[in-house]
Amino acid sequence: MVLLHTMFICDRTHKRGCLEELQMINIGICDDEIVWVEEMKKILFRYGEENHREILVEVYNSAEDFVDSDLSPDILLLDIEMPGASGIELKEFIAMTRKEIAIIFISSHIDFMAEAYGPNVYGFIAKPINASILNSKLSKIISVRDKALMFEIDDKVSVMVNDILYIISNDKYVDVITLKTVHSCYLSLKECQKNLTPNFYRVNKSHLINFEHVKHMRETIEMIDGYIINTSRGKTMTIKNKYREALRNKLKNGNN
Repeated sequence: MVLLHTMFICDRTHKRGCLEELQMINIGICDDEIVWVEEMKKILFRYGEENHREILVEVYNSAEDFVDSDLSPDILLLDIEMPGASGIELKEFIAMTRKEIAIIFISSHIDFMAEAYGPNVYGFIAKPINASILNSKLSKIISVRDKALMFEIDDKVSVMVNDILYIISNDKYVDVITLKTVHSCYLSLKECQKNLTPNFYRVNKSHLINFEHVKHMRETIEMIDGYIINTSRGKTMTIKNKYREALRNKLKNGNN
């Protein structure tokens, strides 16, 4: 059974004067012992309050509960010994199917520490839980995540990747059109695409679009702000297929 717990809503965090909102942090707890689940929840919500973040906590009572769930947390606090499959086995499953999830092992069985490490594992914390150590590891993961969610316009301004509608090339610079404003920067479309997520696709010589903000996809593309983009000749079907693929991935990953 998966239990969802009310998120702590706090002031938004801003980066270097940027007014774009950071997303909530979705944290899973996979542990069959309620006493430790409650302890971790207290630490997590206190972390959210102190660091001005939104935290949503999901609780899984076993590895099987996690596998059966359609949810995909950003961070998973994972016990090792549980009824059914172990945390080590779940780690291997995640590495193959949901490798974007960051794992922190939390267990009283320190003899399993050597088996607990992997490419998406950010550490091992022994029970009883040291809140300062857990907070430090959370901050490290969230810092990396926030950086990936931001697109740097220059050394003073960054915008949320998800807030970018499309980018237009204007010879030596590009215009980055967001939900709120337009920013210009001296980058090529190729450089922009390299620093953005797979949801961004170059539909012609001068336009890079965010599939998240497409209103209609026909022979031309209409963005949610009403902007119309002509596609490159012969690429319409390819673009539509990429768009459908992006929609399928969004549904599969729970809109993360």
